[in-house]
Amino acid sequence: MNKLRTLVAGTALFAVLFSQAGAEQIQIAGQIPPMAALVPIGGNTNLNWNNLFTAAPAVDGNNSTPVAKFFLNTNMPKWNVYLTFANGGRLLNAEGKGTTPTVPNGTYPAFDAVGVVFDHFLKAEDDAGDVLGDATAGTDITVDGVPMVAATLASLQSFTSMLGAAGGDFCASGDCALANNWIYGTDINAVGVDVKVAWNSATRARPKLAGTYSEIIYITLATSY
Repeated sequence: MNKLRTLVAGTALFAVLFSQAGAEQIQIAGQIPPMAALVPIGGNTNLNWNNLFTAAPAVDGNNSTPVAKFFLNTNMPKWNVYLTFANGGRLLNAEGKGTTPTVPNGTYPAFDAVGVVFDHFLKAEDDAGDVLGDATAGTDITVDGVPMVAATLASLQSFTSMLGAAGGDFCASGDCALANNWIYGTDINAVGVDVKVAWNSATRARPKLAGTYSEIIYITLATSY
């Protein structure tokens, strides 16, 4: 009887020694504070009519006049910038009137072309993982080597809409795929952006009535991570 008790006790001790407790984990992590800064500043806010009326402004606005500037600085993995004009690109006086009385409501036609020019290539990529500023033909945001995107006023709501409407040697159809409304950052994007516009003097006379005529550009930075 004593031998049986010894065997049972030994078996119980063996079971205790080789049992496992439930698995636990410890997470070690570091945080990079999010950065999302958009700083608009005045560019050539005192517009020169002669500069606005170029002989034949390119559709991409490459030879247009810089009228405003803003700085973008973000380390967000996803970002986009939205631009809109308060008066649809029309310069109006304090009374909301334009420079041509014969046009309905006294308003003047909108700018013909608009472009956005970066002071250097973006550190970002598209949905396909193509870097937007790596000097690769067809995927870079460039016009004649200038880091630039452009669009008509109708499609000037965001960088993605501008890129989607682009053609020629910058983000042609099938390149720079930005279908989900986000641009993917690959580094901290600290970049200056010039907004350029032009009127076509070949189709409209230059304004002559005295007064101060202005337009407002709204700029919004959207980010996510």
